[in-house]
Amino acid sequence: MAYAAADHKNGLISSSIMTDGGMRLVARAGLKKWVGLVWRTEIPSDAVQGDTFTLSVADGDVLSHGFCMNLKIMDSAISMVGQHTAWGSDRSSVFNLPQAASFFDFTFFSNTQLEEDVEFFLHPQLERGSVRTCWEPPAILAGGGAA
Repeated sequence: MAYAAADHKNGLISSSIMTDGGMRLVARAGLKKWVGLVWRTEIPSDAVQGDTFTLSVADGDVLSHGFCMNLKIMDSAISMVGQHTAWGSDRSSVFNLPQAASFFDFTFFSNTQLEEDVEFFLHPQLERGSVRTCWEPPAILAGGGAA
């Protein structure tokens, strides 16, 4: 679930981009289980089946209160062909691009109903290769981020 429209409209979950290029995520008490935010982006045109990618967050970033970062890989019909998750102390996930991949859906969601307000300052990164590198702002990312 990307987000329940009522939760988003009622201000129970929101995000913004910070001056350093990271993301501020705010979730309010009452946010339901399995609810979050999603951003869809096209997979780079030069990516091919089998290419290796690493999904990660920067050192010092903390996902708590049941929140996790999830990447769904979608085909052109918006059907899921792969999924990878990073949460808690598992700061990264390495995967190979499956056949028919067209889009990445980046999702942040909670696997529990929130009883208190939470705020996260995150620096998510998706990069080519199997090695997690230090987070860099998108404007200087050498790994091939989309403009």
